[in-house]
Amino acid sequence: MSLALGILGAVLITVGGGCEGVPLEGGNPLVLSPDEAVPVPTTTRRAVPSPPVTAVPTTFHAAETAATLGGCKVFPADHFMNATNIGALSVRAESTAWLNSIGGASATMVGPSSSIWQGSRPGTPMNIVDSRATGFKPIIFGHDWSAKSYLGPYPLPSAPLLQGAPNPAGAWDKRAMVVDSAECIAYELIQYKQLWIGTSFIRVALAGTRYPLNSNEMPVGTTNAPNTPLIGMYLLNSEVKSGSIPHVMAFCSQNTRISTASMWPARKSDGFNTAADAMPMGTWVRLGSGADPESFSGGARVVVEALQTRGAILTDSCAHQFSLLAENSADWNNADMAQLSRLTPADFEVVDSSTMKVSDTSYAVR
Repeated sequence: MSLALGILGAVLITVGGGCEGVPLEGGNPLVLSPDEAVPVPTTTRRAVPSPPVTAVPTTFHAAETAATLGGCKVFPADHFMNATNIGALSVRAESTAWLNSIGGASATMVGPSSSIWQGSRPGTPMNIVDSRATGFKPIIFGHDWSAKSYLGPYPLPSAPLLQGAPNPAGAWDKRAMVVDSAECIAYELIQYKQLWIGTSFIRVALAGTRYPLNSNEMPVGTTNAPNTPLIGMYLLNSEVKSGSIPHVMAFCSQNTRISTASMWPARKSDGFNTAADAMPMGTWVRLGSGADPESFSGGARVVVEALQTRGAILTDSCAHQFSLLAENSADWNNADMAQLSRLTPADFEVVDSSTMKVSDTSYAVR
């Protein structure tokens, strides 16, 4: 055997010293003759599977908040009301059943209107105030809701606009929604009244809440069933006129159709329905691709586009099966908004909003 092969065999043995299967003598590797060289086994390399490809998580919010009221940004950019990329959310398995529970293809959407009915317009007006001018007023709270309320004081104008205006004396919740532009803090009151008792002027309400517009925290107090803020979700006439609705919207249905259960971002429900296929409070819906925004005109098209890109959340009970929540305004274009009645719950999809939530105790989205 050639000298080169002998040297190669010796090198192979020396390199293998200390490894299992190499004969030892006195603790040292045996040096074998070229004829006794141990053959080097051929190792078959097993293919190592590549790690699963993990999709980069989608960010469900823009870098900046677009929605403003009174010069204040309405909640942080990562608040659920400012969520974007709703099209990336999957459709829940319960989608068809839940949508059928609020009317399916037989219920038409009720949009905003400026029409007067029994002395009142639908919707709740916004009160934009400057607390440096209005000051802060004490409120007397009734019932046992005071334990769930922010006890005040509140920056109220002398005659705040209420749900049911211009004649809120009827069977309305008489909500007062207030944004303090001086401090960028929002306030809500329900069943608000201003009364003279003898020579005393008092302000009373069933419940009230206060929340900073720069926070994702869930307010302790509440004025509505799901315990979610109302300000920031109501559809505004000025947004429709601008051509863009920069936030998720809200809708309501009858409490006999709404489930007793709730889901994020809602925390509670005033629904009566115990059926397994009833829609929970907090359900997030998205208008399906079968609805063509170009088939709508004017402000209705703006709303339809936002329903596809932002969606709407079930946040209240009402007399209608399927109704958008909007501000009380004499400026709504009724002919425009009437086009929304072409939409039914069957045109929507229930999306899985849990994909984007950060936690059950925060309104933040990732």
